[in-house]
Amino acid sequence: MTAERNTRQKQAVQRALCELDHPTAAQILTRVRAELPSVSQGTVYRILDSLERGGKILRIGADEAPDHFDLTAHPHGHFQCRRCGRVTDVPLPYRAEADREVERCSGGRVERHNTVFLGLCPACLAAEKSGPHAG
Repeated sequence: MTAERNTRQKQAVQRALCELDHPTAAQILTRVRAELPSVSQGTVYRILDSLERGGKILRIGADEAPDHFDLTAHPHGHFQCRRCGRVTDVPLPYRAEADREVERCSGGRVERHNTVFLGLCPACLAAEKSGPHAG
């Protein structure tokens, strides 16, 4: 009985990841609870951790903002707005040579890297330019 419940919860989390654009765990939890009201926060977080460990999703973290999740699991860059927090994909190729350089410098082994560019998205940039202190 527990396995079926976990399967329904995992499927609901995966649907939320498909329907939302780079959501936070809190946004995923809200979406899943609309379908399964009794699902716990811990369950959703454990499913996200499991999907990440299994290479099914990417966890995107930058600054002190909450982590976002991406169903596109292959390595790629992201842009995060420092004002509204929105995360978008950046179509830059993954640079494996950067991993090798970090390994040479650190003596460690890089398993993957996550490039997140921080700045202002077009909407927040426009709002800043037209705000009360613009000009």
